[in-house]
Amino acid sequence: MIGAIIVMFVSFGSNANIDMQNPQINMSGILVLAAFGSVMFIIGGILLVIGVIAINLSLSIVIAGVTSSWLDVKNEEEKSINQNNPNYDVCPHCKAHIAKNAKFCSNCGKSTVQTISCPHCNAKNPIENKYCINCGQRFK
Repeated sequence: MIGAIIVMFVSFGSNANIDMQNPQINMSGILVLAAFGSVMFIIGGILLVIGVIAINLSLSIVIAGVTSSWLDVKNEEEKSINQNNPNYDVCPHCKAHIAKNAKFCSNCGKSTVQTISCPHCNAKNPIENKYCINCGQRFK
């Protein structure tokens, strides 16, 4: 705005002896003013676009950060619930939380039942057994 006033003063003020009966307007000053206004309009538009992009990016970063923090808190809550819940167990292979009596891990797909084969009859027995459930043979 101040620049436009300066341009008007310079362009119209240079013709100090204006005859009020026959005013002569300095057209070069009007052209300079029009060019100056056009340039300022373009620069203002560019700055507006840059500002809008910067605001969108910063809001995206803030929203992503808040969402990420919320998800991290949610995961920590789920872990603490699963660790204290007697209905959950831990996979012996990947350490994921699984349902208490699940035979396969929902995370890695491996068998969660650890068994040993009886050397006498080849029956599968839970690893904590001291004797075979099929033939009664003692495990070493």
